[in-house]
Amino acid sequence: MRLEQLVLYGAGVDDRLRFGSHVTVFAGLGAPDRIELIETIVDALTGRLSNASVVFTDRDGRRIFADRTGATFADTGLSAPGPAVLLGRDPSAVAGMLTLTAADLGLGLDQTVAHVTHQLESAREALAGYHTEHVQALELADALDRGRRHLAALDAQLATTEDDRARWRWQQNRNKLDELRAELAIARRSSGASAQKILASVDALRAAGSEWADLAASVTELQDRMRPLPQVSSEDLARVAATPDQPPTTFLARLDAWRAAQEAVRAAEAELTEVSRPHPRNTDPLVEAFARLDQTRLWAAHAGSPRRPRPTTGSARRPRRNSPRTPMPNARWSSPTSRSYGPSTRSTKGFGRGPSPLRPSSRPASSPPSTGCGSSLWLHSPAPPP
Repeated sequence: MRLEQLVLYGAGVDDRLRFGSHVTVFAGLGAPDRIELIETIVDALTGRLSNASVVFTDRDGRRIFADRTGATFADTGLSAPGPAVLLGRDPSAVAGMLTLTAADLGLGLDQTVAHVTHQLESAREALAGYHTEHVQALELADALDRGRRHLAALDAQLATTEDDRARWRWQQNRNKLDELRAELAIARRSSGASAQKILASVDALRAAGSEWADLAASVTELQDRMRPLPQVSSEDLARVAATPDQPPTTFLARLDAWRAAQEAVRAAEAELTEVSRPHPRNTDPLVEAFARLDQTRLWAAHAGSPRRPRPTTGSARRPRRNSPRTPMPNARWSSPTSRSYGPSTRSTKGFGRGPSPLRPSSRPASSPPSTGCGSSLWLHSPAPPP
């Protein structure tokens, strides 16, 4: 603000003190007079002087008349902020604003240009900080204003909530009343047969509801028994989703082939088990005696010996006891290779009397029999030697 005029009202003539737009110099005033002048201006601005008024210009260039009772704009006559509002009511603070010292003007101080430049930059930085704070304060004030408006809107909605709830209940009750009236009109217009159908439908609906309640109870009981089912992983779900709806055309053929292969595997395993069984140990001393002989000579003698016919029943036969180390001329060997047979039930005393209980060997006459561990050697003699 800029002070333009100070008016002091007296008994007869008013005293007016005008101030120029730049610098106003009052000559011929001593120190006490200057102090008294400053005190008068301060009392007029703070409202402490009852017979004084001031005229000043605000920051927007509007002229304002102010005294102890208040302030008004000169052009409109409307109420305006007075000096006490703009400057405060502290006389010492206002006097400090009106007083300049030599230090304020930079007189009598040994300051360099760099120091003044530094002070100017510091003042500019402080001004920039104040401007930022001012902008933030304006944004905060705007946010607070929006919050107040939002709270006011919420208060208005809360004030009308009960009315809206009552209106909604009334609308629902009105809809129910309209539905009941429509049902009553249909019931009045319907005949006896329609009423019977409606009653039958009601009975069927009740039966269905009862059945539904029983099913719901059964489902609940089943769920309690089963407990929570395990979670299905995403891989299982993807596998189920990728399963085709129809099997491939070759599925049945492949299934039959798989079954045939399973049967073949089972048969092979059974045969392997049968073959893997250990051969029974033969306790016949004659077999052991033949096993100790030279097999090449024995098979050569067996191949070159003539075949004799079996004697008829009732013919005289002379028993003969052979040496364990002497091969019989008409002996024939058999060694089972694919199957293992149990020990012979025939006695060694009756050896050669009657047909052998085993099948004849398919091994050629010139090849020696197997004499491995667990093999069974059987001697077949169609007739006893003479």
